[in-house]
Amino acid sequence: VATRGMAIHAWEKSHRFAHECSDKEAKNCAKMRSAKARVHADAILSHMQSTTSRRGLLFEKPLSIICDVIAMHGDAGETTEAEELYLRAREGNTSYVPILAAIIEALSSNAANNILHVKKAHQFLSEFENDIMKSNLRVLPDMKFTRLYNAVIAGYISSTEKTDGIELAKTLLTHMIEKHTSNPQHIARPNTTTFVKVMTALARGEDNAQQLDMLLGEMDKINNQSKLLPAELAANVVPNKVAYDLVLKSHTRSSAKGSNEHVSALLDRIKKDP
Repeated sequence: VATRGMAIHAWEKSHRFAHECSDKEAKNCAKMRSAKARVHADAILSHMQSTTSRRGLLFEKPLSIICDVIAMHGDAGETTEAEELYLRAREGNTSYVPILAAIIEALSSNAANNILHVKKAHQFLSEFENDIMKSNLRVLPDMKFTRLYNAVIAGYISSTEKTDGIELAKTLLTHMIEKHTSNPQHIARPNTTTFVKVMTALARGEDNAQQLDMLLGEMDKINNQSKLLPAELAANVVPNKVAYDLVLKSHTRSSAKGSNEHVSALLDRIKKDP
């Protein structure tokens, strides 16, 4: 395992160099390197999953190696190969957050090619959420989970299918808001970044001031709720300068009645906030 891990590390380093190169053959080189690394990854999985005492469980070091190869597949645009490796590594593992993070990043980074890649990442995330919330494990919300949701949202927003992407990002954010506010122990806990990603995308569109107002209001609700929760459950959702600026700029461009008054009220609020 150690020797194969070193081989993958060597291919991964050369893969990063090729990925940064402007050569027209860089993508083909990246695919060749990921294929070479994949041979060793498959061998490591076969070894680890055939160990009778720890069947199906991946130790920390091999797990990080598998994550590297998933990332290499993603960088090479090989989403199918990345999915196959993820599914194989996931088998029998009770804690596979690192490889889930790797496949979500690999698929979401290919959003410009096809929004279906992000939808697949969302599917994997939903499966994980269902499994973990139905399990007997005592799992609390954590930043490592929030990052997974934020990565999917970022993937939707970066898709070339802008309208569908933003709507799907909003849907996922709404899911997070509902799950957290109804059950603070749920892993789908948003943070300020979650909101700002969606608000930034909305602010680029035509007259979305009302939707931005609603999201700012949700931030306020979660912020107030967090003050009553234990620290380990409280969401780090606080309206910040970026959120305020997005709402202000959207109202400034809006033709809706009352926008000027809304801007004045929001400016007064900003002055009062510490």
